[in-house]
Amino acid sequence: MTDITSNEHPDSLESARRRIAELEQANAVLTARESRYRDLVENARDMIWTLDMAGNVTFLNSACEAITGYSKPEWLAGDLLALSRKWEPEKSTHFEIRIFAKDGRAVDLEVSTAEIRLYAG
Repeated sequence: MTDITSNEHPDSLESARRRIAELEQANAVLTARESRYRDLVENARDMIWTLDMAGNVTFLNSACEAITGYSKPEWLAGDLLALSRKWEPEKSTHFEIRIFAKDGRAVDLEVSTAEIRLYAG
């Protein structure tokens, strides 16, 4: 077994150090971008949420609470479709629904959807 701290392969060791530095820099850039977009979404005045394939809420921004009166834990524990007494979406990715806020008032929403597939690997 070769000791990587020995002087036998100084080019390999330096190459590994450069590669590690490159990866650390790329990670820092991605972290900064993620933070910027998270702030943008979280502070949007429009409701933004994501659902899994079973229809469970997996993410929502603060506008969801402000507009409906339901807290984030209530949203995450509940069924989004239960907020709507009548929802007949077509296969369209753009439609309107009426939901009911916690205080009972009707809230008309214009919804645009997009499927986001997450691939492992």
